[in-house]
Amino acid sequence: MPAILGAFAKAQAHSWEYVWIAISMLVLANAIVACFLEPVARRMNDHIESALEMSEVREKQMGAVHEG
Repeated sequence: MPAILGAFAKAQAHSWEYVWIAISMLVLANAIVACFLEPVARRMNDHIESALEMSEVREKQMGAVHEG
């Protein structure tokens, strides 16, 4: 039984080896892409693009959505 458990542990560790390599490559690719992101702070404001409350503005927007 100890030999079986040892072999099982070794096989399980070996199977995860390639998963960690794949995960590392994805993390590296994301880190590289993140270096080229542009800050969005200057584009942020207090304006909400869609009216969430019932109003004339919402009715106008909803009408435009349904027509187009």
